Amino acid sequence: MDWRAGMKRFAELCRLLDRAEPGSEVAALLSSYLSSCNSEDAAWSIYLLVPQSRNRYLSTQRLKKACLEVTGIPDWLYSECMDETGDASETIALLLPNPDDREPEDAPLAVWMNERLPTLTSGPIDDALIRLKEFWVQVDSDSRMTLNKLVTGTRPAKVSVQDLARGLSALCGTISPVLEARLSSPFSPTPEWYGLLKSPATLEELAEANRRLVSPSEKQEFTAVLMYAERGSSGDLVLFTFGVWHEKILVSTAKVPWVRDREVELAIEAFVRENTLEKRGPIRVVPPKVVVRLEFEGVIIAPKRKAGIELLQPTVAEWLIDADPIEASTLQWLKGLIAG
Repeated sequence: MDWRAGMKRFAELCRLLDRAEPGSEVAALLSSYLSSCNSEDAAWSIYLLVPQSRNRYLSTQRLKKACLEVTGIPDWLYSECMDETGDASETIALLLPNPDDREPEDAPLAVWMNERLPTLTSGPIDDALIRLKEFWVQVDSDSRMTLNKLVTGTRPAKVSVQDLARGLSALCGTISPVLEARLSSPFSPTPEWYGLLKSPATLEELAEANRRLVSPSEKQEFTAVLMYAERGSSGDLVLFTFGVWHEKILVSTAKVPWVRDREVELAIEAFVRENTLEKRGPIRVVPPKVVVRLEFEGVIIAPKRKAGIELLQPTVAEWLIDADPIEASTLQWLKGLIAG
């Protein structure tokens, strides 16, 4: 079956992914969704879900301006709603009036990404806001949050490359490590690229995947303390900074864009909202109370970084709720891994 996935179906996928358990449940959702997309819509879906930089067609402030014009609500009320949700895309979607009784148009995702959203960056800003308001009417209320995230260049759902690879592997038969490597390289969301993504692995790719699978030191771990969280353009948290101890001071060591366990990620986000000590632009400074177990694939010397090292592929494996922050790892121990 080969049919086009509209914004409504992509938005539904994103909602399901955000509620699903990472691993087999997420992979099964992705496999089922991609199996009924044509190559063009599948390529765009993957591009939008992979952790990477995306085009921003309008800023969150522009979306807010259009929302206030449509709804007529005062700025203070918007701010209160924003404080409640912590996500500008969600706030705006909830504030917009319900669509009329007409059946919303459900254009293919590729049409939105190739033809419609790029028009927001051409011409005067007032014209762009008019087109944005038209876009809000063209989708159903449940799809507006996803549309807002795409407009602001925000990731519509938090999915790991590993789970994307597992879902694709179930669909095309190529082993997950090979697909992970392909997804980690820069790409353009075209049908041709999607075809190559699903193609059988080469001997070189299989050899590299086998080397990584049998490597005894691929995953290492240590304990670290949450220092900062960074908000993206839509208001949601997109990056967590963790530190280790050096001469009785926490030193920033790892920047992590996602947390493996969705429940843990939501709990950490709630902690940040309720315990922010200071705001430095998009950065939220928090008290050193959240201790986590971080996994990583290696450590290299990085003279330009404050800690002097860089961790490869760090991910949050567990929130150690009962751990004392003073018991977190030290910078000296991490540097010892290089010497060893």
